[in-house]
Amino acid sequence: MDSISPDILREITKYLRFEDKLECTLVCRNWYIAITFHGLLYHKIELFEGHNLKNAVTTFKRPGNEGLIHAVEELEINFPCDDINLITVFTNLKKLTSGFVTYSGFDFMEMERISDMKAYERSVQKLKRLEYIVEDNLHFPFVVPILKSPHKPVYLKHISYAFYNYAFSQGERQVAAAFNYDAKLRPMIPLLRNAPNLTFLELKRLYITPYDLEEIHDQYAPNLTTLKLVDVFAGFDASAIQMLTKKAFPHVQNTKQITIRKLALKIKSFTLEFDQHMNGMQLEANPKHNSKNLWLKYIAAKYPNLTELTINITKIHETYLLKGVFDKLWISSFKRLTNLTSYDMKLCQLSGQLLTAMDNNNIRLKKLSVYVNEKTLAPQLKGIEESLQRHTVKQLDIYTKGNVTLEGKVGCGILLLLPLFTGLKTLKMYKESLSRKEGYEHRIIPHLLSRAPHLEHLVVRFVNISRVTEENLTMPEHKLKYLELKHFFCDSAKQLREFSQTMNQYVFSRCPQLIKIAADLYPPEDRSTKDPFIWELNFSRNLHLTTVKIMYQIVESVFHIVSLHGPVQSRWCKQAFCYDKLRPICEPPKSTWYIRIFIPHSILLNKKKVTL
Repeated sequence: MDSISPDILREITKYLRFEDKLECTLVCRNWYIAITFHGLLYHKIELFEGHNLKNAVTTFKRPGNEGLIHAVEELEINFPCDDINLITVFTNLKKLTSGFVTYSGFDFMEMERISDMKAYERSVQKLKRLEYIVEDNLHFPFVVPILKSPHKPVYLKHISYAFYNYAFSQGERQVAAAFNYDAKLRPMIPLLRNAPNLTFLELKRLYITPYDLEEIHDQYAPNLTTLKLVDVFAGFDASAIQMLTKKAFPHVQNTKQITIRKLALKIKSFTLEFDQHMNGMQLEANPKHNSKNLWLKYIAAKYPNLTELTINITKIHETYLLKGVFDKLWISSFKRLTNLTSYDMKLCQLSGQLLTAMDNNNIRLKKLSVYVNEKTLAPQLKGIEESLQRHTVKQLDIYTKGNVTLEGKVGCGILLLLPLFTGLKTLKMYKESLSRKEGYEHRIIPHLLSRAPHLEHLVVRFVNISRVTEENLTMPEHKLKYLELKHFFCDSAKQLREFSQTMNQYVFSRCPQLIKIAADLYPPEDRSTKDPFIWELNFSRNLHLTTVKIMYQIVESVFHIVSLHGPVQSRWCKQAFCYDKLRPICEPPKSTWYIRIFIPHSILLNKKKVTL
């Protein structure tokens, strides 16, 4: 694009309608000049390369462009940015996200790579208007330097911070996590007092103990309303907690019984998610190795005003689920948590006793999560049918393992489960396996809709296209507005035709209120077949559609055929790669891979978004 003159680009931008968000994948300076010529303002800029940041800054700093700089409130950087001064050009930033991730085993002292740490910290501290920081950046930290600022970050309300414990073995990870506990977490906790208005704190990939939480709530961040502890390493390993506690809190004599100084009454949302390495997680009540009681009792006692509670394990062990270990531990805690409206604890079996305890303590949930297993289905169905929760739950998250077919026990059970919830608006279905052979059979989607007539938002993660759709399915008109299909796998051209037929006949044609569809397609690993793979989606009846977002994992060139209904003639377009622009071509594609999308003409007349 550097060869295109600024005059031509200025003319082009007359007819473009941008969103508030600008994803800068272009390096061309003339493009920035054309955008600024028309005075287009962007509240959020997302950058993928260092050249993009430098070119944007060069253009925005020109005289007369001050308004463009002040308009940018969100900046997202997806690369290691070693020149923090470029970031501070955007003086009105309210949200800064650094999402660059490097998997490094023992790269603990990454901050030493910055040649002048003091100058770096001074630059970071210029970001005075920040309200939100999301840091997942190994090399160039934001959170700690900002908290060290001599001028307190009084606007800062939200911190999401990820530690790095990556290593080649579990033992090395444990060493890394212990190092970060001493070198990063413990020094960071007292700095939280410098952000007096902090209400949201998320910490990821770390060791932490309830004694650290006592300090956070009582001394350093007393105004927190949301606390998220995600991917807590070896969280149920009592010996690890004892080791860390004795080192960081030498005055503590007994780690089995925590003394709560005062209740954290402002906390409304709490998340505690343990990683899948569950050392010492025995079923026996062995006080030397079993600390799950310690955590559960502490949470129930410390946070009586919770409305949202999430306690989970990254990868569930079905043995504990089937024996109902956590159900028994948790039932007695509901009498303290009468304000709960969201309960996400898929490590619980969700037995009838658990639901009855909620009912008896006047808990009425709006969001509920359940792990479905063929051996737990019968008591789960019976418990939900007899519970008052089925009339108040608006969002249901279902977790399963293995392949879920329409005729299988789990598949049938899910279809029996849905009608029990009388006002269900959102359904999210998740799989734990990344295997291509395991997922939700695509034929189940119309049946899900028919069993939940009030559903407006459906998310299905891991979809398989394994069998043909039955021909005589009766599908009434549905109220669905949002459909998201994450990671669906296709192994043949025939499967893709079956998927298109199912979606066109039983979903798109029966859901006239559909506003958004988002999906990502994973093709077969062996694509040597000459049979053309055609994904043909017909949105001719979806007149309210505003967003079509298709992601696909295909290396070679892909063709899109976009047929517009109305006075505009059908067009053939070619797209070289996933983020490339659609380029009109004169002849039909000769490739064996292409996607044909029929879109109502109104989606373009109304200046709506089609992202492919």
